[in-house]
Amino acid sequence: ISKSSSTTFQTNFKIKQNLSSEYMYLIVVNSITVCSALVILTLFGLNKDVRNEVKRKIRLYVRWVLNFISSLFLSNKSFRMKFECLPNEILLICFEYFDVWDLFESFDQLNKRFNRLIRQMKSAVKCYHSKFDRLINDDRLRNQIVSLDLSNSQIERFVFDLPLIRLTLLNSSFDELNDCISNYFPLLKYLHVQYIYIPEERIRSSKSLFHLEHIIFDVILDEFEYLRVFLKTTSNLRSLTISSGYAEMLDGLIWEQLISSSLINLTEFKFDFSCYHHGRIDRFIETNFSSFQTQFWLEQHQWLTQYIIAQNTISIYTTSFDHKKTVTFNYQSI
Repeated sequence: ISKSSSTTFQTNFKIKQNLSSEYMYLIVVNSITVCSALVILTLFGLNKDVRNEVKRKIRLYVRWVLNFISSLFLSNKSFRMKFECLPNEILLICFEYFDVWDLFESFDQLNKRFNRLIRQMKSAVKCYHSKFDRLINDDRLRNQIVSLDLSNSQIERFVFDLPLIRLTLLNSSFDELNDCISNYFPLLKYLHVQYIYIPEERIRSSKSLFHLEHIIFDVILDEFEYLRVFLKTTSNLRSLTISSGYAEMLDGLIWEQLISSSLINLTEFKFDFSCYHHGRIDRFIETNFSSFQTQFWLEQHQWLTQYIIAQNTISIYTTSFDHKKTVTFNYQSI
């Protein structure tokens, strides 16, 4: 190699080294600035939609940072550990993109700092049912799980408590829900079940689910009486979203009594109730719809409702209900 070529190579390397250091400095400074902006926006009390948009842009920025670091530094051994130079706040945002398994396999036992950080990720870590078998056999991961997406058959395999906050299920019954939450997830706050079915055998479980604050039932195929029994155990419930094809659900007076006696902390109620009308539309409007037009609904809680008349069915729903999902019911008649 000629002397001139060697000199050129060394010069280029120094230039790349200097540029890389400057880029890393800019990335760290900008990252801290972006996170600080989010905190300031939150403190100024901007609405939730604006804050979510800012968070989305921050995540896009972090993704760009990761890609940049990967392309710029991995080719140069002297910069391979620059990822550790990022502040904890940025690292925690980066870790949100990892599955819990990948997070621990990639960073656990690398150093004390990473060991501490990945164990602070309880608010962001999620575990899906595809790796459920590993969850129930790995003590190291178990306490990091705060959100689960499972089938009902997998719940039956639990033999331990989890510090779970969020639970999503494909299907279950009201009795099974009460039993599994009280026994395995006593700290649960958020529950989402896609289908509530009628069980072959009733176990009549009605233990208190005090910590439960948010419930979403996409489709309820069971009777109103069993829903009422379940809801009476959730005295601290603040948000309820449900849809059903049972005619008895379309009675605002019964709902008013239930909420006033057992759900006094409920502030958000979204529903869509449907049934066959058999041509008795006037009776429906006079009896059912008018029961949702009282002072309790319109003034005390401001839960506004509307109705839709189709060829064979009629529905009452809150104006805040999201109708993007399409569901199929076995309708009852009014």
